[in-house]
Amino acid sequence: MKNTSRTKLLNSHDAPALLDLLESAEHVLARTGELREHFLEDLTWMETRRQAWRTRAWRVGLIGITSSGKSTLVNALLGQRLLPSAVRPSSNTLVVCRRGPEHHALIHYQDGRTERVTEDLGPRLSFVCDEKTNPDNEQGIKEIEVFSPTFLLGEDVALVDTPGLDATDAHERLTLVEFLPTVDMVVFLTTAKASSDGAVAGYLERISSEGKPLVLVQNMIDAIEPKLGPGGVVQRSRAEVAGDHLQRLRRLVRTALGEPGGAAVPILQVSAFESLRGNMGASNIPDLVGAIGQHLRALEPALVIGRCEQLARHLQRIIRRESTTGALAPGRTYASDEQAAISAARQRLDALGKVFHRKLETLREDTRKAASRFERQAASLSEEDVSSAEELAQQVDAWHVRTADSVIAALDEASKALRELAQELNLRPDDYLLKAPQGASRRTLHVPTETRSMTVREKKKGFLPMVARFFGSDSGYNIETRYSTIVEVATLRARLAEFTQKEVGWLENNATRLRQSILAQQHGLQQELERRQRALEQLQRSAAKNEERHQAAEALVPLCERLEEEVRKARPAPPANVVGGNGVEETAVVYETAPHVLAVLQLARHLSRRRFLAAREHCLARIGDRRPEVRHRVLLWAWDPDVLGRFVQRFWYDLLPPVPEDFSGVLLETRPRQPLLEEALLCVHAEGRTPEAELQQATASFLRKPATTFLLIDIEQPGAAQRMLRRSPLVRSFGQTQGLVLVPQSLQGVLHAQTLAEALLELRGFAESFPVPVDGVLANHDSVALSYLADRLFLEGELLRTLADEQEWLAGLRDHDLPAGFEAAPVLRAWREAMTPSSNPRATP
Repeated sequence: MKNTSRTKLLNSHDAPALLDLLESAEHVLARTGELREHFLEDLTWMETRRQAWRTRAWRVGLIGITSSGKSTLVNALLGQRLLPSAVRPSSNTLVVCRRGPEHHALIHYQDGRTERVTEDLGPRLSFVCDEKTNPDNEQGIKEIEVFSPTFLLGEDVALVDTPGLDATDAHERLTLVEFLPTVDMVVFLTTAKASSDGAVAGYLERISSEGKPLVLVQNMIDAIEPKLGPGGVVQRSRAEVAGDHLQRLRRLVRTALGEPGGAAVPILQVSAFESLRGNMGASNIPDLVGAIGQHLRALEPALVIGRCEQLARHLQRIIRRESTTGALAPGRTYASDEQAAISAARQRLDALGKVFHRKLETLREDTRKAASRFERQAASLSEEDVSSAEELAQQVDAWHVRTADSVIAALDEASKALRELAQELNLRPDDYLLKAPQGASRRTLHVPTETRSMTVREKKKGFLPMVARFFGSDSGYNIETRYSTIVEVATLRARLAEFTQKEVGWLENNATRLRQSILAQQHGLQQELERRQRALEQLQRSAAKNEERHQAAEALVPLCERLEEEVRKARPAPPANVVGGNGVEETAVVYETAPHVLAVLQLARHLSRRRFLAAREHCLARIGDRRPEVRHRVLLWAWDPDVLGRFVQRFWYDLLPPVPEDFSGVLLETRPRQPLLEEALLCVHAEGRTPEAELQQATASFLRKPATTFLLIDIEQPGAAQRMLRRSPLVRSFGQTQGLVLVPQSLQGVLHAQTLAEALLELRGFAESFPVPVDGVLANHDSVALSYLADRLFLEGELLRTLADEQEWLAGLRDHDLPAGFEAAPVLRAWREAMTPSSNPRATP
């Protein structure tokens, strides 16, 4: 296995071209002492950017549901058990993991102190990270940096770990809202349990709304057990159960994010526990590292573009300022316009801070009043008021949610206003955003009740019962024990008082902290305004001659042109409007499009979609050469209706209608006397929902005539796919098909070079057991190039032997658009290595 920990990203943070242009601009503005003094504030601005651009690392945010094994995963990525895993994380404690020459930690306190820990690292970190030993972060820790020489993500990546998100606590959404703007991408961690799916969907929607690229990780796959039936018979194997959990999570993501955003999110199943045991192959951790690296590489163009454009805007501002032919209206001066702009920005900055403060103060007052109202309601309850107590608890829980919603809404509004003003001041988020969001509390109010019993004695009718009662016997009575539920009023009042006190305290603390956070961000913008004010004053008293200044400004013009060229080179092809999929910062732009241009664009889209049809016909032509009648009847078989729907949308939109939602069973489409397709049978084997007898009868009947089968199979979980096929009704009629095309239902989790090559090789090995040969491969992916690549590797992989062969194959792919960040050369190289006799027993001599 390759040493992923030594793989360094092709990082553009210190892109030589950008830094060279920055240095050239500095040289132009500091050629003489007078010019240096005149452009002092501009040179300071450039030096600040230089330092930031050279030292900044990618920030990968690790977010996860509580008890999802997040600390274990962090330790797996660190390459050693350094963080405590069996503790409840202390709120407000942020842990940042980096590559370092030795194992050590830096504990940064809120009062400015820093503690370096090199010995007994585990016990010390356990003490400060555990809520038991550091409740509510009473030790005042701001951030903990953990360094490891075996950190798998590389030298230019910082993994930012936050306290786990409680799936039942509304306040924890505030942690997410504050945290997301400070990271470049998100790794969201969950488990195979479905109980937290509702909360996960909400968190994913928020991540998507921030436009952050996302990798979804299902941890603890080592804990998955097979499903047993009566008598201990294994109904579904461990691999099949894992495949079910993966499919459930895929449906959840697509529901939460829609299309195409949901389909673009890679989902990986990992076992951090196996990684720490040294079993990297079973852990899938290398695949996770590869997925993170792929996302970060996809972010690089946007980062370079943003920085080039920021520098270009600053240089253009200098040129306009120093030019004698500026676009100012007659009778006005640059100084007066600049002073007016600075004053207006200061007023807006001050106003947004005051509005945010007023909203928080109003919320504080409303929260205190609500707490008092709830306490009065509790005071009026009696033991018998069970329904009233439950209603009160529901009101308190709803209040708990509204409080968090109100704080988040106020923070969103203030943050939006700050972003807009920052853009006007030519500031990027790196220039003013804070890096240390805070944690949240976990609370809910439960009504304490007690069950009481009461014995009821009713007299029996008749003479004998009367005699029994006369002699004191219980036989003269009907005796019944009745039970009733009462409220433990005193306990409820005490719990409610504690709950409301903590809620008010939470709001007080967070209102103060959030105001400080907004003030700190305001300070970042205020510094830029002060810099501009100083530059304006320097302009008015400058000793530099106008001619020198104008010459310096003119020398900046070619630098701006070179920056524009760098932007053009770094800018990728216009991406689809995918939120949270490719991680590229996107700006919505509305254009007035002429009708003829729109027609051309529509034609281009039509031609692009036709490429999928060409790939389909390429496979069918092979079959038709052998038996022409086979290509006109097709059987489409899948286990997931969403997967089948996407396949039809891509490869059969011209001949078949869309697949109905939640479709399972069989659907026969007939097109008599159509030259391309006469009949199509669509089958979805949703286990537990589709009668297998119906599937068996339909497929057997359909395959009595010549037909081609398109089998949608999961190559990300090959073991589960093999078992699902062997247990399916299709296998009984499989030998009757005259043509067979395999369709990997998704490649998102195997796009890493080594993984894709291994997955296709395993698919080939699996196909060797089929009763009919495979005639082609189509990849159910937005990039049709992957279909051509997979098809050729599957059918002609033995011919890929030399570097010259590899170059010839790459040349054949140049006419097709590969996915962003995907490179075919490493896949071909990995295939050649795997096909050598020493590494692959199935290789052809």
